[in-house]
Amino acid sequence: MENSPISYFTPKCVTNSFGMLPSGKEVFSYTLSNGRGLEATFINYGSTITSLKVGHEDQAVDVVLGFDSIENYIQSFGLPSAPYFGSIIGRYAGRISRAEAELNDAVYKFNANNNGNTLHGGLKGFGRAYWTMKRIQGGEKPSIVFTYTSPDGEEHFPGNLTVEVTYTLTPDNELLVHYTAVTDKTTVLNLTQHSYFNLDGHSQSLEGQTVQVNSGKILQVTPEGIPTGRYDDVANTPIDLTRPVVCPKVLDNSFVMNLDYIREAAI
Repeated sequence: MENSPISYFTPKCVTNSFGMLPSGKEVFSYTLSNGRGLEATFINYGSTITSLKVGHEDQAVDVVLGFDSIENYIQSFGLPSAPYFGSIIGRYAGRISRAEAELNDAVYKFNANNNGNTLHGGLKGFGRAYWTMKRIQGGEKPSIVFTYTSPDGEEHFPGNLTVEVTYTLTPDNELLVHYTAVTDKTTVLNLTQHSYFNLDGHSQSLEGQTVQVNSGKILQVTPEGIPTGRYDDVANTPIDLTRPVVCPKVLDNSFVMNLDYIREAAI
């Protein structure tokens, strides 16, 4: 008879209250574990990852940054540079120049929230939205599905846009993020998951950790962070991460990946 795999985390699928929004809506937290050393906790405010624990249950390390209360998440959006810890970014991750775009010969002017540009979806964005938990399940591949419908005109974006985000924990200790979106009008869309990772947990900074990014080019941007449409080479620059190096203290670049290579984007 084969031995069962060691259960580093007790497999579970748990729902708890996480607090109340000023609107009176209750926020819930949802914890999934795969029984093999991976446990993730989410909240339906921003479809946010609040915790990702790796290792033995009594010595687990939380490798993403987050807050312990809904009040801290709300207050963080009032900081000079909101961190968007662990949230889903939309409708558009990154900056939209001059807060406008032309679609089907019509110019749409969006809400500006970053030096006259639109950053991470505008004044509210998906990171501050109240998402609906659509489905949660345990088993060998525990998963959870959040959905949010952004109405036509929200932040002045066109179209009713319904987004679903599925988080899945695999038996190989992967955390998979899958997005789907349906719109009834031509619109702009650029979704991302905005977790900050620290493999040492919360005990110290990234100093001493090494990083490698399998990319020789970055997206060229203006001083305001607006993409120019051109690429810059990383060779002979401080952000040449094509081999393992000590993690830079500041890193805020978009690396261009070559999809012809079937390998890790970053290590």
